[in-house]
Amino acid sequence: MIAAPPRIACIEPCFIAGEPKLRATTWNVSTRGVFIVVDPVLEPGAHLRISFSLPNEAEPIGAEVKVVWQNPASPVRGNGSRALHVPPGCGLEFIDIEASDLERIEAHVQATTALKHQAASTA
Repeated sequence: MIAAPPRIACIEPCFIAGEPKLRATTWNVSTRGVFIVVDPVLEPGAHLRISFSLPNEAEPIGAEVKVVWQNPASPVRGNGSRALHVPPGCGLEFIDIEASDLERIEAHVQATTALKHQAASTA
């Protein structure tokens, strides 16, 4: 089994191209993709074009993505039914993304992960 790449929280607006343009919230991000909070939850297999920003960065990242899993709403408000610790939404895998944007994501994930490890070692 391939280990999942590290991911970080990224509570930022996310926009899904189309008519009408949908607004979602990026919940977390990794070099493999993003999880977005969106209603209605998107169907697995759908290909989309999204744009979002990383925390404390103004330059948006654009990517073509594929919906690889969904977390429909559960009876408990604010929780998904498949992954209870995550709100309703869906996991998106990057299909086409600029190398420079992927490098920005990787740098941001590494920096955030390093800060967490540093904070944990000094606690």
